Amino acid sequence: MKRITLLLVLLASSLLLSAQEGLSIAGLFGNSTAFDHPEDVTETHLSGKKLKVYRLTLFRSLKVENATAADIDKMERAVKADAARAVDKQLLRRGNSIHYAFCKLPDRQGLHRYLIFRNKARGNGRGNELHLIYMEGTASPEDLESIFK
Repeated sequence: MKRITLLLVLLASSLLLSAQEGLSIAGLFGNSTAFDHPEDVTETHLSGKKLKVYRLTLFRSLKVENATAADIDKMERAVKADAARAVDKQLLRRGNSIHYAFCKLPDRQGLHRYLIFRNKARGNGRGNELHLIYMEGTASPEDLESIFK
């Protein structure tokens, strides 16, 4: 029984990794030690029936509180690389930094893929708050806009 459970866990992990295969952001998910303060990293992963109502099959979110300059640079480099291959994108910049990005990535296996990034300055000597979201499904950009309102 333990072998079957281990096999299922490995299979599920490989499917999650293949979802973001070929994307620069893939290395950020499931790797809180890639950031300066791993204790300030929160990752959310949703799949299955709960997402069906939103016409999504996968939702992954990464939140980094008190992000350092190195954290911001690492995440922005990954977002910029993936945004360069996007079929549609909205970028809001402040200086050379990306403040907000919404990218529709090339479809994969009949599913739409989306990337959302936000860099929120918090002030008072606290580091920025970074949010990175990756989604897959049949939802249109308009569907996602209504979900996030």
